[in-house]
Amino acid sequence: MSGLKEQVLKEHPNYTVYFRQICKVCGVGNLILTNRRLTFLNRIALSEEQIEHVKKLAQDGSVSKSVDYVLSLDSRNFEIPLTLIQSVGLRLSVLGFALQVTYRDKSGRSDVIKFKFKPSMMERLIKFVSHENSWKKAIKRELKRIAAQ
Repeated sequence: MSGLKEQVLKEHPNYTVYFRQICKVCGVGNLILTNRRLTFLNRIALSEEQIEHVKKLAQDGSVSKSVDYVLSLDSRNFEIPLTLIQSVGLRLSVLGFALQVTYRDKSGRSDVIKFKFKPSMMERLIKFVSHENSWKKAIKRELKRIAAQ
């Protein structure tokens, strides 16, 4: 894996919450999955200089350097190398379904972290329309059944 150029595979830049215990939110920010690591970046205000530096790194095309740089901007940011992840699953919590990642920490012990994603406006609209549409279909189906009797 180390010979491959690091690439972003998936990101949720809108709003991600992470927590370790029941309902204790530890941070809000962006979650990024690369072919090497899972990275959480806390939401912070960047200076103009920092923004320009991020843009330059992005133009240079080095994902590794870009991610390393933004990781360094806040001490609460963190990464989990994919090689340390033991399991991934969905868990129901008080906040709803959450992505649960079990991994080995630096001391070799298992640790668990959960991520809750706030859907984008489009995702919320699709879910809303889908929910409303399922009611419409159910009612129409029942009306058809009654008419056929």
